[in-house]
Amino acid sequence: MFFGTDMRYYSGSRINLIKKAAPVLAALLLFVYLVASAFPVIEQHHACHGDECPICEMIELCEGLAAMFGTGLAVTAAAFAIISAVFAVKGYVENIVIRRSPVEEKVRLND
Repeated sequence: MFFGTDMRYYSGSRINLIKKAAPVLAALLLFVYLVASAFPVIEQHHACHGDECPICEMIELCEGLAAMFGTGLAVTAAAFAIISAVFAVKGYVENIVIRRSPVEEKVRLND
């Protein structure tokens, strides 16, 4: 499912476009994150104009963006760990604990 629709309804060129656009969007997101992380470091010793300094406001915005990315990364890592654990336990239960008979596995028994 892709945005609520089945992928088989898309033509091959559209799927190729999606496959090509994904790395570009990931690189763009990484670039935005790096710029948002570098700006406060570069501008930390600027000539501040007081309470309504535009550079200070931009630094706060970049720090908020970096915190948001950090929180999203932690949630994504936790979700990945939980899903991996569920699939690992499911595979263990299906293949090791619940033993299938030779007939179910279609084993040929030659005498």
